[in-house]
Amino acid sequence: MEIRLARGFNLSRNISLSIVYIFLNLTTNEMKGLFTKFSPIVLGLALVLTSCGDDEDGGKDAVVPDAPSISFTAPGLTVTNNAVNVSVTKDSTLMVRATVSAPGSIAKMVVTVDGTPETISAASGTSYSRDIILEIPYADESITVKVDVTDKNEKTGTATLSVNVEAQTLPYFALTDPISITMGGSVSGNFGRWDLDLPEG
Repeated sequence: MEIRLARGFNLSRNISLSIVYIFLNLTTNEMKGLFTKFSPIVLGLALVLTSCGDDEDGGKDAVVPDAPSISFTAPGLTVTNNAVNVSVTKDSTLMVRATVSAPGSIAKMVVTVDGTPETISAASGTSYSRDIILEIPYADESITVKVDVTDKNEKTGTATLSVNVEAQTLPYFALTDPISITMGGSVSGNFGRWDLDLPEG
């Protein structure tokens, strides 16, 4: 908004002209005095602005470590495509090892077996291994093991292992089935080995 105090008088224009007039009438020594007086302030502001600029650039250029990765092994068995096949003849147990690599350092690790989660409080650092003991039933079924890891940069990693169980039946041979006995080079006939079922004495 333009303020006019009198006809033909422009306040903002006259203030600007007055400032220019003052600077034009300053001597060289007076100019040096002004620069000497205000240079520390100007230098301080420059340093602050430079520092802020460095901090901002550093935050933008900071390298964040990769997200955690998880791998599985099972002693004596081969893990292929995150799956392992197990054959059992009775109820058994199986040890599965989950190995975590977390460049950003482990903040939280959760192991879930068939939908039941367990937080591993001992998990820490940039690498960690956990032995997971599984109860293997004598049945044809699949057991799912899932591991979730979060690092200190809030990056996450997840891996799932499928344990495919096959119940095997051992071949059965009855001791009382007839057998062929060869004596003197000829076949004498079929006999039932009932004696094998009788106690000694």
